[in-house]
Amino acid sequence: MFEKVDHIGVAVKDLNEAIKFYVDTLGGIKETPIFGSPRGDRSMVMISLGNVKFEFVSTTDTESALAKFIEEYGEGLHHLGVEVDDIDKEIKSLTARGVSAMDNQAIQRPNHKAAYIYPEAMNGVSVEMMEFLKKEYVY
Repeated sequence: MFEKVDHIGVAVKDLNEAIKFYVDTLGGIKETPIFGSPRGDRSMVMISLGNVKFEFVSTTDTESALAKFIEEYGEGLHHLGVEVDDIDKEIKSLTARGVSAMDNQAIQRPNHKAAYIYPEAMNGVSVEMMEFLKKEYVY
């Protein structure tokens, strides 16, 4: 099942303001430059505070699901990123146990595969399952 929490995803309207606050004010460490999603509708940055990683996510597409999320719920917790050993096995296992509100196929990214369990299945929290091909984040 889940190996560990990799990061906490936070939806924000302005990445630069988030960086300013979490790095300059709170003393966090900017782990990555700002990078875009493969679909091109999001911009993200990873920041560590102590031993906790945050993935701050903003959108460049006012019609995207993330823009609608921010409009409806405001800025804040968007998802938990959890590491799994074998994502395809997890998808099959969760499906067999009746979890239907999730991606039924992993998305290939540069160094990991990912699939989401939707909030309606997880008490209102979206969970990003991640199987790393390398043990480091590549953007």
